[in-house]
Amino acid sequence: MELDVLSPEAISREYQRFLLDGLCRSPSPLVLVVGEPATATVVALRLHDGSASWDERPARIDGLWRVDAASLVAGGAVRAASVLTELEASDHWAFLPDVDTLGDSEVGRGFLDRLIVSVGQGEIASVIASTTPERLPCLQRTAPRLMGFAITLSVDGGRASYRSIAARSSDSLDAGWVVAVRYELAGDIHQEGAAVDAAGDGRLHLVESLGLVKRERGPALGVLVGLSADAFTASQEDAAFATAQLAATRLISRPLVPGEKITAMRGVFYA
Repeated sequence: MELDVLSPEAISREYQRFLLDGLCRSPSPLVLVVGEPATATVVALRLHDGSASWDERPARIDGLWRVDAASLVAGGAVRAASVLTELEASDHWAFLPDVDTLGDSEVGRGFLDRLIVSVGQGEIASVIASTTPERLPCLQRTAPRLMGFAITLSVDGGRASYRSIAARSSDSLDAGWVVAVRYELAGDIHQEGAAVDAAGDGRLHLVESLGLVKRERGPALGVLVGLSADAFTASQEDAAFATAQLAATRLISRPLVPGEKITAMRGVFYA
């Protein structure tokens, strides 16, 4: 199969942005607490003061800045931009209770879009957001990029991550898995024009397309691996990710040096 070289700027649709977010190397820590508002606030305070266990607890820490969604929206786009600028310039953690309500307004959606960019670039010390169990499905539909960065904590102690989306495609030819595999490389791949040789591993026959994601300079950020429509079902996420990671590893065409990593990060299943 031929290898296409893509730029991040050329991929603009929401689900493709969700995939590309997975290629970010050092995003800001983001926790989504799922529970009733009062309980979620208590959990946020405990995460901030260290009395609740958090393996990804960041070194940057100052105050916990509560960002009220209604007040933010009422202040308009200028106020929303100012809040983000202040967060980026400080070590304060952002606490966003009822984060799902931000999707109900243009100002709120714009704030979330810019917040995700800042999170992906590691510009904010940490973000703790909350929603209720009843509103969680809505948040998953309306803010997939936020969900993709979040470690989800339920107040009963459950923990989950959100690395895949099942979506309906308008084009039957686009059916199947697309998986974003992140490269953490010291140098570029051996030969950009290389194709993945399926000889020796039948799983690679399931790979239909490869899109290398890179900027003008520096090593490749990762690769978007498209799997054939009948390769895996929506429930076979682990198998789809493993196959995509294998293809991305073969694409390197050289041994990895110490410290280099190849990791399947995000996936979208188009039905």
